Amino acid sequence: MIKSKIAYITSDFPVVSHTFISREIKELQKLGLKIACFAIHTPSDHEIAEEDNDFRGKVFYIFPLNKWRFISVHLKTFFQSPLKYLYWFWYLISRPNTQMRDRLRCVFHFFEGVYLADEMKKQQINHIHSHFLQGNTSVAMIVSKFLNITYSVSVHNSTLPMDKVLQKEKMEHAKFLISISEYNKKKLLETDPNSEKKIFVVYCGLDTDRFLPNPKLPEIFTFLSVGRLTWEKSYPDLIEACRILKEKNIVFQCIIIGDGNERQKLEQLVKQYKLEKEVKLVGLVLQEKIQAYYEQAHLFVLSSIIEGIPVVLMEAMSKGLPVVATNITGIPELVVHEKTGFLVPVNQPQAFANAIERFMNNPDIRNTMGLEGRKKVEQSFHIVKNVLELKNVFEAQLVE
Repeated sequence: MIKSKIAYITSDFPVVSHTFISREIKELQKLGLKIACFAIHTPSDHEIAEEDNDFRGKVFYIFPLNKWRFISVHLKTFFQSPLKYLYWFWYLISRPNTQMRDRLRCVFHFFEGVYLADEMKKQQINHIHSHFLQGNTSVAMIVSKFLNITYSVSVHNSTLPMDKVLQKEKMEHAKFLISISEYNKKKLLETDPNSEKKIFVVYCGLDTDRFLPNPKLPEIFTFLSVGRLTWEKSYPDLIEACRILKEKNIVFQCIIIGDGNERQKLEQLVKQYKLEKEVKLVGLVLQEKIQAYYEQAHLFVLSSIIEGIPVVLMEAMSKGLPVVATNITGIPELVVHEKTGFLVPVNQPQAFANAIERFMNNPDIRNTMGLEGRKKVEQSFHIVKNVLELKNVFEAQLVE
């Protein structure tokens, strides 16, 4: 049994796009781990799913900032440990091959880390675990240095630009790393080959009992996509595939769930292609309402150019949906081509349209692949099994 009190730190928590983190924490707590939650930013109420209401009032947030406490903590820390304070400030902002804008981010991460160290000391934290190799992990690294404790990271997509900032340094200083795919582990080893012994592959998980098949299919063939409306999701490719299908006089409906900074661009594209009847941008949908959309879809589609292993793919497959997804990163570890779905190259709308049309014309293939997809999630991506693996890594690494 782990006696350490573990701090989980993320950028925003809890938020609907990262329910896999809150589910992981709950499962670890069921297994007896003591976990306290920290986040840099406070999410808006509409970003919190009903299943995460238990976390309300139990998360320490850096922002909105308590300015006077922030100033007093920094003054106290500086006068108690001036050399350590200056050393780690300089370390964070002076790494080679770092762009100026990233150095500025590191300044903020240093100040946030020193401030958070004071709170974690009060809460008697013994180890820090971070999700994503981004700014929150820079904060975790600073906290660990000022409290002389260890930290670890669950790395989801080491190819993102944000994950590249101080990537090697954050890997070197981490006690261990959890990679959510074999692909991602290979990419991490390209950055730091010496880290191989401390990288463990543990897939994210899903409670398949909560995502049971329950089809209520409409007459019109409907395919669904779920994800933030951001550049890495490459929704213009999906909309282009819809244009190709419409030009062939195929009747369909495409539902896109999510919100983000590319919404206006996508709306203009839908209008330009005269796809207002076929393509619906629904916006943000919380977890308690998302299953109704899965149940009214014949197919799930994912057009991303950058991913880890998306939990939305696990959800769709657990609901019995076959999928069309891009053949990138860790996705082939979940989606088996021509067994649980079709994998297509990135930025190939024609290939995407062809795969969708093939499913439209072959209901037997749809049903077979849907059943195989659910089996795949049950066998390799069940949250109880995978969180137990994660707990075993914690126990092995955090020897008292």
